[in-house]
Amino acid sequence: ISTPRFHITDIVKKASQIMGAAYIIADHTPRVATWYQIEKKELAIIQIGEAHKLRHAIEIIDMQKEMHQGNMAILSRVLLNDIRTCLDQKRMSVLFINNTGYANSIFCRSCGHIEKCPHCGVSLKYYNHDHSLHCHYCGYKIAALSRCPACGSDKIRHMGFGIDQLEEYLKRVFSGIRIGIVTG
Repeated sequence: ISTPRFHITDIVKKASQIMGAAYIIADHTPRVATWYQIEKKELAIIQIGEAHKLRHAIEIIDMQKEMHQGNMAILSRVLLNDIRTCLDQKRMSVLFINNTGYANSIFCRSCGHIEKCPHCGVSLKYYNHDHSLHCHYCGYKIAALSRCPACGSDKIRHMGFGIDQLEEYLKRVFSGIRIGIVTG
């Protein structure tokens, strides 16, 4: 995987600003960030042709509010209820997550140190199956740390979640369900 990584709409936006031109995003399924910009009136929607009828509206959930309301889980209450409804109706749910591994990174709760790749400078992803840390840019790999290399503390925690943690969580919340993982 080459660096730097970028999303093409961000490049187009910057190029249009430099040139003083307008830009149009034509997409049936825009990014969550794009929906957020539309909600905040930072972007306008231009409807061309007939609007596709969606069964359910897209809803953006503030996970910080969820945490303040006592939900410390990785999924929102709304999403869990929707999955439960699908299961009750013998329907399938499909979740898309673009994070491999178990957690986005590990960090020290004592000093805040985040273990990073010595070559790329990005945080290393944690993999639970072999207790290792990986760089997805250059392939660097080390054993997971039990102590912080900066302060020596043993208060090492996971930050963020990946597909492996999501699978483990769903099996715990909805015992007995079948889960299929598709990676590309």
